Amino acid sequence: MVWGLLTSLGQTYLPEPLVQLTNCYSGWLIIAYFVGYLSVTGGLAAVTGLLSVLAADVGFYTGMWVQFGIIGSWTGDTYYMIGALMFGPLLGLAGYLFKTRSRWATYGVALMASLFFSEALYRLSKTDVVTSGFSDGWYVFAILGVGFLLATLPRTRHQPLPLLSIIPLTAFAFVGVALVLPVVLSLF
Repeated sequence: MVWGLLTSLGQTYLPEPLVQLTNCYSGWLIIAYFVGYLSVTGGLAAVTGLLSVLAADVGFYTGMWVQFGIIGSWTGDTYYMIGALMFGPLLGLAGYLFKTRSRWATYGVALMASLFFSEALYRLSKTDVVTSGFSDGWYVFAILGVGFLLATLPRTRHQPLPLLSIIPLTAFAFVGVALVLPVVLSLF
């Protein structure tokens, strides 16, 4: 919940390009990965991953209500709930598996990094780079993806093939956000 409250405050007070970090889903999902890493079983990691993203959602809307008297929107709530249900348990489990030396640990790293990269691609696809250059903060997410990969490299370097799954995972996540999600949200 604290992460969601900080997101709300960050959207108000952080300068560009840092404010972009508060308006992204991968920033919330890294929390699911982290609490999964701290969990003692895979099942608990999946549950805490889900609950951490749901709590961030509640914290965000609580912060918006306290700061501005804004309750939220049906489409925004739906977007974040879909993400929490889909990715919260998966990334919680991925964080838990990172403690192992299995290829599943490497797939989990690739999944988390792919969410940063897909967010960078999505923002880049919505940016006229010639006129606005770096204003949409797409590069912040690319840097986060690279940073996450570098930070986890000591554990994943011995398994390059699972790490290459980052390419189709990034493409899949980008297509999901850019094409499928708007259609799903238009149904509500």
